[in-house]
Amino acid sequence: MARKLLSLVAFLRILRLAACQGAGACETLELALPGKVVYRGTEAYDASNVFWSARQSNLKPACFALPESADDVSVIIAQLTATNSTFTVKAGGHTAFPGSNIQDGVTIDLGLMNTISLSEDSQSASLGPGARWEDVARFLDPLGLAVVGGRSPTVGVAGLILGGGISFLSGRRGWACDNVLNFEVVLGSGEVVNANPQQNRDLYWALRGGGGANFGIVTRFDVNAYPQGDLWSRITTWPYTQRLPVLLTFANISRDILHVDKDAHIFYHLAHVDGVDDPFVVTFAFHSDLETPPIETPSTFEALASLPDQLSNSTVITTLGGQLELLRDTNGGRRTFLVTSISDGPGGDQLLEDITTQWRRSSDTIRDIAHQRNKTVSSSLTVQPITHPTLQIMQRNGGNPLGLESNHESLVFIVHVLIAWEDSSLDRAIESEWEAFFKTVDEMADAAGLANGYKYMNYGGQSQDVYGSYGAENLERLRNVARVYDPDGALAKLWQGYFKL
Repeated sequence: MARKLLSLVAFLRILRLAACQGAGACETLELALPGKVVYRGTEAYDASNVFWSARQSNLKPACFALPESADDVSVIIAQLTATNSTFTVKAGGHTAFPGSNIQDGVTIDLGLMNTISLSEDSQSASLGPGARWEDVARFLDPLGLAVVGGRSPTVGVAGLILGGGISFLSGRRGWACDNVLNFEVVLGSGEVVNANPQQNRDLYWALRGGGGANFGIVTRFDVNAYPQGDLWSRITTWPYTQRLPVLLTFANISRDILHVDKDAHIFYHLAHVDGVDDPFVVTFAFHSDLETPPIETPSTFEALASLPDQLSNSTVITTLGGQLELLRDTNGGRRTFLVTSISDGPGGDQLLEDITTQWRRSSDTIRDIAHQRNKTVSSSLTVQPITHPTLQIMQRNGGNPLGLESNHESLVFIVHVLIAWEDSSLDRAIESEWEAFFKTVDEMADAAGLANGYKYMNYGGQSQDVYGSYGAENLERLRNVARVYDPDGALAKLWQGYFKL
């Protein structure tokens, strides 16, 4: 049941702060939530100040607030907005740029809100925002169940779902945001509400890929659960000389087979590692329905498996959690993501080839700059399809705000880069080069008649207009939803980082 007013406990906690208006935000929060605010110089603070990208962990908030419940979040958000205090929110902390951490403000760390539970009928699961996808798999794998979630073990539940959520299971089940039955949300006023197809439907629509920073802090995700056994995977590497045969085979599988084989999942990857002259080519192929004997290659991927000059390939059949482990990444280093999308159609193969050529030029350019300064940098390009069945599922329950349309021939390729480096002196050069790269990619796509421009939030760069890529109508609708649920604009003003409407 939606709680339209602050709980009595939360209200009484806020009253305690009336005599403390001269204190800072951290001190007043500590009075309201004893033991749940930690400061610099403590082990608890250092434990919270761990992020995937050093661009986040290098920031030093005045304190971390550590809520354990929606009521705690209600107290925190009501107090911060009432005192006009800047803050941000950390779930998994996997954003590349400063977004889930803040310098000198308050970072709300949802890491303790990591509970996972299953409904009595095993048809749905409730996920805390601070859980990571490895936690979810560890809970559900032994039960022969899965939810539509992330492909990296340490990514947080909240960020992935609120930004969209590409999954191993997306061909059949859609994205994570399209499998949410209900969001429990703390609004900027501190009120706790539920958003689902029956209650607060406009907020439910907005949260399915529209992020949370403009609307509220999601404190629980109720999501569909499905029967799921082991998954098959093969990770294959080739030399750079094979980039085009592999790319074209990947594209053909994406356009000709994935709309039929909904259990298949694939993406194409170029990696340019520092210290190695040429990039190498990688394909990541997964299959979630093992009708063939485990040792065999699913027919969907036979053309890929038969390509020559493979440097390595590894086939693994294991639980969803085991597959997540194959894609584990380590924290540390400075990172940036940038992204765009192109539509498929006549000339699509040539456009993909041109994009990879342009990426190599940009990668070489930034490597030259880094090496002139005796610094290191690595870059990668990933191309992954959004298939027609996935786009169809996005339309259910009122659709989502992403602006991706579905027709019987629709296929969209997400194109994104991930850059990793160590020294902050390279920040501007790296951002400038890759911003120019994506400007060129969008221009090439437009010239080929294949422009799409959708920017997947979870791969978006700090300078990119993610919401604008959803289309003018959806952008205005999102702004209207924000006006309803944050009428005073408190979140828009005080919640720092992420993407803003």
